Amino acid sequence: MNRNNNLLRNSKRNYGKKDSSSVSEVKRTYAALDLKDIFSEFERRCYNHLVTSIEAQKDHAAREILKSFLKKIHQRKK
Repeated sequence: MNRNNNLLRNSKRNYGKKDSSSVSEVKRTYAALDLKDIFSEFERRCYNHLVTSIEAQKDHAAREILKSFLKKIHQRKK
């Protein structure tokens, strides 16, 4: 627990800074806390919820537009 607190504190101190040292520290924290897998699971659940909500729309045109938007943003890479 103390290790995680230290990692999070370090990440907060470095988050949003553009210098390579700060970026490396945030990435190290991200990896150490296994946030990639946690975020992937969160993204999967959100995506499934959105698909269900979109399919529940009665208006066909609205469904198609929303599906198009979702397709553009889902699992996009920076």
